[in-house]
Amino acid sequence: MTRGLTHVYTGEGKGKTTAAVGLALRALGAGLQVRIFQFMKNQPTGEMTALAKLAPGILRRADCDVKKFTWDMTPEEKGAWAEAQQALFDEACDAACDKDVDLVILDEALGAVGAGAIGEDQLCYLIGHKYRGTELVITGRGAGEKLIALCDYATEMRMLRHPYAAGIPARKGIEY
Repeated sequence: MTRGLTHVYTGEGKGKTTAAVGLALRALGAGLQVRIFQFMKNQPTGEMTALAKLAPGILRRADCDVKKFTWDMTPEEKGAWAEAQQALFDEACDAACDKDVDLVILDEALGAVGAGAIGEDQLCYLIGHKYRGTELVITGRGAGEKLIALCDYATEMRMLRHPYAAGIPARKGIEY
């Protein structure tokens, strides 16, 4: 790739991770080198299992023993969790600056921003300092105007209807 662009998939609707993983599959099929960094997530998901079979080592998550939602964490647990999220972000930055990596996805990085583990300014800095040929994708709710203005693609997923509102819980293979 001659010039890597930056994407943000944001909004309250479903499909941000799905869109990013779909792009990863397309890139892998074209022979590109892809790295996916998943923030906030610590439970097994369908994409995690499938990607491990298709491209072992493509997906990285934070190395942390705390497996709770952030709102259930003690201050000490949240501190350890935030350190692990920051370490994952540092790995993602290294990948985004590596001329041999074509596509870097920071899945739920905006969730990590919202939880105080990484800063929006860090994401903005990365956009401006990644390797010029690296395509960068950032997902999550609540992208700020500053971040959106730095991106070449900005897509908002808007929820019109969702089965959760009717009491249908998340389903394996569909929501996770």
